Amino acid sequence: MEKASVSAEALLARGLAPIKREYIRKAVPRDTDEDAPKQVEQKNDNSTSKVASEKKSRRKMKKILKDQRAGDLCFNHARGICPYGDKCKFNHDIEAYASSKQPDLPGQCPSSAMPECPYGITCRWAGTHGPSDALAQQYLKGKGSKGAPEEQSVGAKEAQNGEMVVQPADAALRGASLEVVLPEQAPQPETTDGQQGEDGTVPRETVALPVSEQPEAPTTNTLDKDLQGSLRRSTYDFSRAQEVLNSLGIKSNWRFGADEANGKRKDGEGTEEADQQQLPCQESGPCDAPQPEQDAQEPNSKRLKTDNSVAADVNAADAVVSAASTDISAADGIAACEDEANGSAKVLDGQQLKVFDVAWRLRNETRAAATEVPLRPEEKRRIDFRGKLYLAPLTTVGNLPYRRICKELGADVTCGEMALATNLLQGQASEWALLKRHPSEDLFGVQVCGGYADSMARCAQLLEEHTDVDFVDVNMGCPIDLVCNRSAGSSLLTKPQRIQQITRSMSSILSCPLTIKVRKGYYDGNDNAHSWLPNAPLWGVTAATMHGRTRQQRYTKLADWDYIGKAAAGTPGLQLIGNGDIMSFTEYNERMSACPRLATVMLARGALIKPWLFTEIKEQRHWDISAGERLDMFKRFASHGLLHWGSDSRGVETTRRFLLEWMSFTHRYIPIELMEVVPQRLHWRAPAYVGRSQLETLLASESAADWVRISEMLLGPVPANFSFAPKHKANAYANTEGGMAFEAQAEG
Repeated sequence: MEKASVSAEALLARGLAPIKREYIRKAVPRDTDEDAPKQVEQKNDNSTSKVASEKKSRRKMKKILKDQRAGDLCFNHARGICPYGDKCKFNHDIEAYASSKQPDLPGQCPSSAMPECPYGITCRWAGTHGPSDALAQQYLKGKGSKGAPEEQSVGAKEAQNGEMVVQPADAALRGASLEVVLPEQAPQPETTDGQQGEDGTVPRETVALPVSEQPEAPTTNTLDKDLQGSLRRSTYDFSRAQEVLNSLGIKSNWRFGADEANGKRKDGEGTEEADQQQLPCQESGPCDAPQPEQDAQEPNSKRLKTDNSVAADVNAADAVVSAASTDISAADGIAACEDEANGSAKVLDGQQLKVFDVAWRLRNETRAAATEVPLRPEEKRRIDFRGKLYLAPLTTVGNLPYRRICKELGADVTCGEMALATNLLQGQASEWALLKRHPSEDLFGVQVCGGYADSMARCAQLLEEHTDVDFVDVNMGCPIDLVCNRSAGSSLLTKPQRIQQITRSMSSILSCPLTIKVRKGYYDGNDNAHSWLPNAPLWGVTAATMHGRTRQQRYTKLADWDYIGKAAAGTPGLQLIGNGDIMSFTEYNERMSACPRLATVMLARGALIKPWLFTEIKEQRHWDISAGERLDMFKRFASHGLLHWGSDSRGVETTRRFLLEWMSFTHRYIPIELMEVVPQRLHWRAPAYVGRSQLETLLASESAADWVRISEMLLGPVPANFSFAPKHKANAYANTEGGMAFEAQAEG
């Protein structure tokens, strides 16, 4: 007896994507546990053995890093400037390095438009460098660009009969999750350069990546070594932030900065005891803040600086200070030269200072006296978010190369990945890297996260003085335990008074707009964001993004857009931005029409799965994008990644890792032509299906082995013992009932 096919309505009721029957295929079982790496778990409640195990793993990791470092060429030695000599931990044998170096990858060096490649002989395309790279010419001349037979990708091998077979890319990865079926018609011949054919056949070899013909403009917001040193030595002058904290009555004790970073800071230390205080009365009337309509006629720069009496007073004070500093320089110019020659110094307030330090301090004191009053909201730069497509700040996957792809596809507003305020204040290079801005990001902000007003105020001063951003966003919606346990992220939703302290202190320091990102509440059934959001403009907040879920829900259930509309209606003085489950231009239109007071929407996971969502919204159409166009998008990402993270082996593998993280989202896209109901919804789970071409089928695979295989088409074979597991759980589907319905439909 044949099984009846399941209707599209029944599938939708279960959260299952209605795929046309002719494209559905039975899922191939994954490899058994016998083929997977065996992991032995020892249940031991003894904390001592657990600590010993952790120390052992740390020692093992240090040894691995040491061995890797010993094989890596010292780049400073290659340039002839290594200060460590024989004590250097890196390899100084250039000839040995060149003989063991992996063959070059196909194509041109990503930095070929620049005068010289910054990675020299370590570049994976060093053989294509010009005469300016003397080492590459000397040691790598004539070395082929194709890998040796033993270095060929395992996951990209083809069967002798020409049919594609999916094999594990590495022993640490599971097998393919679906059966790849060839189209009924005979495939057209592939192009000679290894690109995909017109029918979407899979490239057999690593393809050449696109290379820009124009030199890349440098990124901004980089960490200066002098600044990093002052932060690490705790010598940076945060007097400006301290004055703001004092004026607001917020106690500060920066010695708890390290404890906050470790999650050990007690609730109340470094803040006003005032988490118990009442919020300003909401019945006092609407917030006295500029309406969004005031920014309707904004300039092309999307920023507006207003001239007013206070600003004029500040400029006048600057003129006086400038004259005073000129007098100081004139009076002390000769003395400064003499002091420098004699090694002497002036004394001020019991401290030895050089002459230029005296002038600097006097200038700052004079200016501080003239600018005690912080800027009011109407005096600051403004941003009108209305009608602009806002790419969400996405941890890990919202990196600079991905943001460049989204800008190319129509994004208007971009924001950097969430950075922890305490890590920025400690000068951590990895955290400062999250603040980098590409020149194409014409409206760009950074997002910081912290749970205490004193550290956030210092972070605001740091951003104000050393970064070029259009706005600063405070994350108050992150649901992960690592953040919430530090009294940051979503945990702030339970402390409205703490939110007031943080936003007031930061807005008093920043000259750019301050925005916040929140959820509707912390616990299910206790939505409270609407109770304090009307006061946010009084605290200096320009705009707020609301995710229509609670912290307890995380990414399960559907976003509550009714609540977002309610919050928008109750905050007339605030630009409210909606966020949650937007994946098509029709959903965008529905949400904007249902909530007319919304400024715009923020696109997050929908833009990860299909970055061309920005194009669809602007052009008001469903884009049936081809597999070849999607692969070209990955090529551009790889090119941007090599310019951002480097074209040496380490940069290639870093680019690969972030590409794989992105693919853990993109595989969820279902081509329009394959669906019975359009458009696709974010929460729909797809069955195992075959695409219209080999490449489209491969791009839809849920197997990490197939994602690795795609990365090998762009970045060459993976290193030995390579393994990958997606970092984020936000790419997973919620549990649904009736999962067997697909097989019934496939067999019907």
